[in-house]
Amino acid sequence: MLARGGKGGAKAARKKSKTQRIPLSQLAMVWFVVLLLISLVYYSLYTEVSPKPYRGNSYVCHGRALGKTKQDDDAFLSRQPLQVSVDAYILPNPSKAHYGGEDAMYVSPDHRTFAVADGVGGWNLEGVNPREFSTGLMVGMRNAVEEQFLRNPLDLLCHAEKNIVGVTGSCTVIAATIDGFMLKYANLGDSGLVVFRGREIAHKSKEQQHEFNFPFQLGSYGDGLDVAEELSVQLLPGDVIVMGSDGLFDNLSLEQLHEMTANGLSARAIASQSMTRARSATVPTPFSRGAQAAGQWYTGGKVDDITVVVAVVTE
Repeated sequence: MLARGGKGGAKAARKKSKTQRIPLSQLAMVWFVVLLLISLVYYSLYTEVSPKPYRGNSYVCHGRALGKTKQDDDAFLSRQPLQVSVDAYILPNPSKAHYGGEDAMYVSPDHRTFAVADGVGGWNLEGVNPREFSTGLMVGMRNAVEEQFLRNPLDLLCHAEKNIVGVTGSCTVIAATIDGFMLKYANLGDSGLVVFRGREIAHKSKEQQHEFNFPFQLGSYGDGLDVAEELSVQLLPGDVIVMGSDGLFDNLSLEQLHEMTANGLSARAIASQSMTRARSATVPTPFSRGAQAAGQWYTGGKVDDITVVVAVVTE
């Protein structure tokens, strides 16, 4: 009886052992590999790679931005039938005023060429100061106009981007030149310009955005100048051109801007009024309306750097 019982127990033991083919150590290793794979997938989807310097790879710039001569620029100036007076001002975001904010601008000495660059603030999260990129681009813009004697807006940007090769960051940018009775400009992102003519809005540049509050941009992991929009606008004596970063257009409607320029407000006064609305939590603004249209619950203005360039055209 004991022998049979022992034999039966041995069979049972053998059957039981067959159901435990995978040791606990191997099972733990399988779970470790599964968790590792999940972590790698999460990292690739939800985290950013290490920031890399801009390489200046805009295809549209190949063969462009060849420098001209001082004689070429003198000829450009001599044929201009319109006079241009420019007033410009940058009002930094109060939280970034200690380092000057992240906007930058350029106005040529003759006031016929001007540009605005808005450093993308998200680079702060990577330990990168966005101001370095926008300022570097505007230094390149100055060199393009004053040393290379370029005037075409896209040529200017193609030359200017050489100055930020090796710099980490990105920015939106708009550049314009008044040549004869034409305003020529190139725009990338959500900085912009508007032309006021009497009581009318003669022209407004279009924002370029992947989605709400995510503009096209030049720089590291950016869109490049290949998608920049080039346009020409007919000008008349008396036209007023307002160029600015999104901090201006996010907080003031075109109608409000129009009224301010009609009343002769300076660029500084316009920036100040825009900042007042930006700091309000309740006042309706273009930004709050855009956020709501995108399905976000948002009221009030958007505190940001505010750059204003006002160009008045006369005979």
